[in-house]
Amino acid sequence: MNTCLRALLPLLFLPVASAAQVRGAVSASRTNGVAPLAVFFDATATRDADPSVNAFHDLDYEWDFGDPVGVWPVSGSPRGQALGPVAGHVFEPASFPDDCGGGPQTCKRFSVGLVIRDRAGAHGVRPVDIEVEDPQHRFATSTVCVSRTSDATGCPSGASQKLNQTGTFESILAAVIDSGGSRRVLFHAGQEWSHTATYRINAAGPGLIGSFDSEGVCSAANPCTQKAVASFTAASGTGIYFNDDDWRLSDLELRGIGSGTPMAVGFMHTKDQQGVDYNIRNTVLRLDLQGF
Repeated sequence: MNTCLRALLPLLFLPVASAAQVRGAVSASRTNGVAPLAVFFDATATRDADPSVNAFHDLDYEWDFGDPVGVWPVSGSPRGQALGPVAGHVFEPASFPDDCGGGPQTCKRFSVGLVIRDRAGAHGVRPVDIEVEDPQHRFATSTVCVSRTSDATGCPSGASQKLNQTGTFESILAAVIDSGGSRRVLFHAGQEWSHTATYRINAAGPGLIGSFDSEGVCSAANPCTQKAVASFTAASGTGIYFNDDDWRLSDLELRGIGSGTPMAVGFMHTKDQQGVDYNIRNTVLRLDLQGF
């Protein structure tokens, strides 16, 4: 693991039940944030007391994210579990019953467990707690709902509304994010906007660009049957770029004009004065791509 990555990840050296045999070392890319929250876990610094054991290849790692979210459709394996020394999970609970310092019912805590197995058997690592904030709490005063018509049914309470918006997708984003300071922009599901030029997000997150329908914000708990559509033209270099940290692009349909339509969703890694990437926590989730 390089110096930059060590500086970025909050490395947690956690004692295991059988310390004489295995010393588990777990790092999490982050331990708190707003949903949907993508977290990467790394146990490659684990060491076995037997010097002949290669901890990466010879040990078995079993992760339990404490998040019973069903199974993967192809393999049938639990989505809330993973195998191997590195793993990742997106935390997106349907309810937020806990208080993580922001007030009652504003977050949910997950206890992530890891069991490491060697020839001597199983060795449990002390769980890592992940605190996931309710996006409605985080974006209560910084949400904008966008509709091509006068209908904004399902727009979250407290959000501002931009109705009868027929401009381009990127111009609307620029108006509400760059000028208005909003951090959650929700487009009306089932409606379509053209995307004609590259838009670069230069505002600090957390933030989210997504869809809403009559039932509310499109999410894992509300899988909208339709999504808002951004229709890309054939202009060279057209795309959406994240030049800052902690943004989410989710529950949208990106539509081209046919095979070969150039489009990009990019992540610009900007370094701080110590040379550490600070905007690598961006997430793309549940995007439908058509006509590319």
